Amino acid sequence: MTERNPTVVVTSDETLPGIVERLLEAANGGRTVDLVVPIDSALLLTAREFRILKDAIVDNRIPLVLR
Repeated sequence: MTERNPTVVVTSDETLPGIVERLLEAANGGRTVDLVVPIDSALLLTAREFRILKDAIVDNRIPLVLR
């Protein structure tokens, strides 16, 4: 059986630093993480937020699938 990727689902009360922290925990050991951003989420509405998230992912070498 194939092991599923850990999943981080963004909730409406989270901050970007909190999400990055959860991603780091989920990626422990180099696992690919599925990041789920609901359509009605306020996260990633601006280019600045997207760049901050992207930089954190690249800097920490987090394998990620954005959904």
